[in-house]
Amino acid sequence: MPYIPRIQSIINKADACSAGSKKAGLVYGSDFTRVPYNILKSRTPTNILFSATTGNCCSGNNSEYNNNDSDRDDSDRGDSNDNDSSTIYSPSFTQDYSTGCSSGAPIINGNTITFRPGRVRSVESYKNISKITATVDLNGMTNINWINASFYIIQNNKDDEYCDSGNSGSPFCNEIDFLETNGNIVTQSTIHLGGSQNAQYAYTTPNSCWNSNKLSSANGTIDITDIDPASPFNIIAEFDDEYTNMTVSYKQGEISKLVYDFKNNTVGDGSNLTSLSNLKSAMANEWRIVASLWQGYSPNPGDAYDYTNCTNWSDMCGDGPSYTISNIQVTAD
Repeated sequence: MPYIPRIQSIINKADACSAGSKKAGLVYGSDFTRVPYNILKSRTPTNILFSATTGNCCSGNNSEYNNNDSDRDDSDRGDSNDNDSSTIYSPSFTQDYSTGCSSGAPIINGNTITFRPGRVRSVESYKNISKITATVDLNGMTNINWINASFYIIQNNKDDEYCDSGNSGSPFCNEIDFLETNGNIVTQSTIHLGGSQNAQYAYTTPNSCWNSNKLSSANGTIDITDIDPASPFNIIAEFDDEYTNMTVSYKQGEISKLVYDFKNNTVGDGSNLTSLSNLKSAMANEWRIVASLWQGYSPNPGDAYDYTNCTNWSDMCGDGPSYTISNIQVTAD
């Protein structure tokens, strides 16, 4: 049947063969970038033919979905979460900073980043995040001190501007850290909200640079010596429905360790954030995923680092620190 403008326009409206005006025609995902493409695709039977003389239908394929996706790029769009209206996304990344070390910059390969010193940021931004997961391999941080492998989110809707909570030259914005490290011995998770923070720590098996008694007795520290820091483990960060709590867990095989629980865990020294009352409204804005390898701050709970045994910080360029983060998924609206 040749293309006839009047007839083709009928196809995109409600008629006897469709269940309503929105289901009668194809809806394009590019117009609704935060709604999964598989939801937007028409549920109307495809290949509908109309009579050029009477306008009557129907014939064709009664498949529920139009499966012609060959011309689309849906790399960020994931599966719908069956429990609510959120969607699981796989973000893409771009490098926004490199130290210029001879070892090179972070290497981005789809959803996997192999870190040399530098920082990457997600191309996409997300609202109402309920869960973030990733796989981290800190083997390249073995015997490295005072270098920070970081994984976090920032409240930022600007494509060309970085911000964080550090007040160190970048514009200020809310920040939530799922992982910060001192080598691969000590980790920290922190909510920075409105200029206040709530930090909690964890530690793997200490090497000679750490005083194990100080580590275990420091406020807000969790023993995760069951986790092998030289092998990959999963990070699972979750927010409750009303954003009154956040938890962060590390999972390696059958071992699971809760390393951050805003409501229930003891906080680290210097924490002054006692309520997440503003987090829900903040989450209604756009957030970006960030990961980096940098030097300038690393967690040291209870001043447990032993400078008598390890006097020098590791060198960012000379000592070759590295780590890999992969399988990053974001559950959000």
